[in-house]
Amino acid sequence: MKKTLLTGLSALSVALGAGAVLAPSATAAEFSVPVTKDGSWFKVAPYANAKKVYSEFNKGDKAIFKCYVMNEHGNKWYEDALGNYIYSGNVAAPKDVPGC
Repeated sequence: MKKTLLTGLSALSVALGAGAVLAPSATAAEFSVPVTKDGSWFKVAPYANAKKVYSEFNKGDKAIFKCYVMNEHGNKWYEDALGNYIYSGNVAAPKDVPGC
């Protein structure tokens, strides 16, 4: 899988092999906010120990997501269009993000 630094879902490029590429585009229902902590990652589940996906985000990179979830520990995570999660404490606090 090709490792690509994401600056938003419109820039997402995940190589699926044999030249196939998945590239979702951002929609009006998505939120784009700056990452506030170096070394932030989207994860496959809303937990700190979950598998990392995409590339590492650094302070100032943009993260795009559509809604939030609360895990069983009471931590808020933002979910992107592909069903991956970034911890709310690692991004600027957006307003009016709906629950998933």
